[in-house]
Amino acid sequence: MMIINGLVISGSLERLLDKDYSHPPPDPEEFSRLVKPILPENTHDLIKDFKFYPKDLIESETMGLYQWLGDDSEIMCLGKEDKFQMPGNLDPSKAILIGDFGWGSDMGITLDYRKNIVSPRILIDVWGANPRTDNRWVTLTETVDEFLQKIGYIPDSS
Repeated sequence: MMIINGLVISGSLERLLDKDYSHPPPDPEEFSRLVKPILPENTHDLIKDFKFYPKDLIESETMGLYQWLGDDSEIMCLGKEDKFQMPGNLDPSKAILIGDFGWGSDMGITLDYRKNIVSPRILIDVWGANPRTDNRWVTLTETVDEFLQKIGYIPDSS
């Protein structure tokens, strides 16, 4: 069992991260189909650069979220609550950053434990036209296994 930020990463994702799996998804076309409708068109060229973080970077990036609370860059990094692009924001105490779209992209993928402390949903950071006011964290999938199935890491159970 992997514990980061007081939260547990288990199951398929834990097994994947135990291998320090830091290369692109096995099915990049499916990954692209999953994230393209959510991301702004000007970021589509970054999709090919998605990688999971190694375990040590997961911990440091996750703990780094706290520095943005109350900061001028809070919305840029943690988003803003939004009923149309749910949830819109991150709660650093209920999140684990697990990957991004390459060096300097500042577009992350995170586990969000607010709805379910045992089975987190997957959120993606969507940059708006004005990052200081428009960035949102949007639900990509409702479960980790759904995410991993859709991008080819584990077989589809259906």
